[in-house]
Parts: sequence; C-alpha cells; structure tokens
Amino acid sequence: MSPPNERIAIGRVLKSVGVRGEICIGPLTNDLHRFSKLSTVFIGSPETAREFTVEAVRLARHSAVVKLKGLSTPEQASQLREQFVFVDDKEKVVPPAGSYFVHDIMGSSVQTVSGDVVGVVTDVLNMPAHDVWVINHRGKEILLPATKEIVKQVDVGKKKIVVEPLKGMLDDED
Repeated sequence: MSPPNERIAIGRVLKSVGVRGEICIGPLTNDLHRFSKLSTVFIGSPETAREFTVEAVRLARHSAVVKLKGLSTPEQASQLREQFVFVDDKEKVVPPAGSYFVHDIMGSSVQTVSGDVVGVVTDVLNMPAHDVWVINHRGKEILLPATKEIVKQVDVGKKKIVVEPLKGMLDDED
C-alpha cells in the first residue's frame, strides 16, 4: 500500500445505489473505462482513506457503479457519500496534452502574462464545456475558465500558471 501522498483522486462517491451496497462514483478522469480495470481503491481523505477491494463495476453514462468488498447495505454505502476515490500513483494514466490532473492544479499560484499575481487555485469545477478553476484573489473567489484562450502556460512541477484573463475579469469592485 502506498503512502497517502502517492495516491491520485480519480472520482468522488455521489450516492449509494440499490440494495446491495453499491456506490455511484462521479469521475475526476476523462477515461471512465479505467474504473473497469481497478482491483483496489482508497476512499476518504488523502490522510484517512480506507482501502477497499473492487468486486464489480458497471459503467453508466457519466459515472461508474461499483461494488466493494465489505459493503453490503445501502446504509454502509451511504457513509461514503461525497468522499474521494483514490488509486495508487503507479496506476495513474498520463493525461492528454493540455490536460492536467486536478491535484496538479490545486494550490498552484496564478499570475498574468504581465507578471501580476492573481492568487492560488483552491478548487477545480468540472463543467460540461470546460473546467473552471476557483482562485482566491485578494480574499475573494474568482472563477477562471480553463480554456486555451485564457490559460497560457501551466508548469505542474513549479505549481505555476500563467493566464491572460478577459478584460474586467480581475478588476476590483471596491
């Protein structure tokens, strides 16, 4: 078993399903089929995640329904609601060019192309058209569309992002 800092979040438990203790997982990955290949997952927070053996997986349109060993009732499955699903770092897949893991973006410092400090990424919202990065900007949250027009450079190793925000996007309202 790998240490918590060597795990990758690939989903979040949305709800329990049926009467056998299955869970519905919303993916944090572009490859829903990767759930079919899993034999072990960790569920919880990075520091306190519990290890589970995967018994069965059914893929739905935008989620995976998973049966875990040790969960046999809807009540047990419901206790995992809203918790993250992790895999060992060795099971991660390489994202396509221009795509990044959520954990690679979280905590990154953001600055404009002119060098002005914008803030730090505090959350990543997965939306139908594109991701939206939530940035703490001078004590306020701003929503930054993660599009090629706005995001000019991402340095995962240095946790640094360079953006060219739309006119008025960062203007103070004070």
